Amino acid sequence: MRERPKDVSIVLLDLMMPVMNGFEVLETMRDDPELRRIPVIVLTAEKTAELRALQLGAADFITKPFDMAEVILARVARIIELSEGREIISSAEHDPLTGLYTRSFFENANRLFQYHPEMQMDAVVLDIGQFHSVNALKGRKFGDEVLRIIGDEIRAFLSGTEGIGSRIEADRFDIYCVRQPDYRALLDRFQEKLGNMLPNVSIPLRMGVKFWQEKV
Repeated sequence: MRERPKDVSIVLLDLMMPVMNGFEVLETMRDDPELRRIPVIVLTAEKTAELRALQLGAADFITKPFDMAEVILARVARIIELSEGREIISSAEHDPLTGLYTRSFFENANRLFQYHPEMQMDAVVLDIGQFHSVNALKGRKFGDEVLRIIGDEIRAFLSGTEGIGSRIEADRFDIYCVRQPDYRALLDRFQEKLGNMLPNVSIPLRMGVKFWQEKV
């Protein structure tokens, strides 16, 4: 699966196996960002294992012995169809270069605020200064690497707090996050990461913050 993750549409998984059992496979897949997207159907005679398998991320559970092969084939086809549909939606919602949201950012930010009105949230805009000059002088490949570095650091920042991030325009990133005690420190974090990855190039970043009004 790790050698050819893009070619795997579904996994039919037994639980009783040598070396690594089915639960360990599910745990490994759950912790791997590339394998996590692959749906798994667990096949076993252990009915008591169903809950744990589903909790570990299995998409479905089929109990042995199998009575009707046609039913199993139909369930496999349906799960593949649903999984591929989610992949298409995800690819349309996310920027392929940075992995951040694109057009669905505002919709998801509003949903997050509606579901958690008790949280103090702020809107942050991060902009790359003179990005068109970077592309012109260093080339498109170098510019893409700058965007990837910033995208990776935004996702690393959001992994430690509530919020979502997006690349709205070529050189602009929007972040909707829990209020931070020091936004200057956050800007310095992004700038330092860029400087460490590209030590011989000076690329200034600019940041603006809109404090979300607290509900009375």
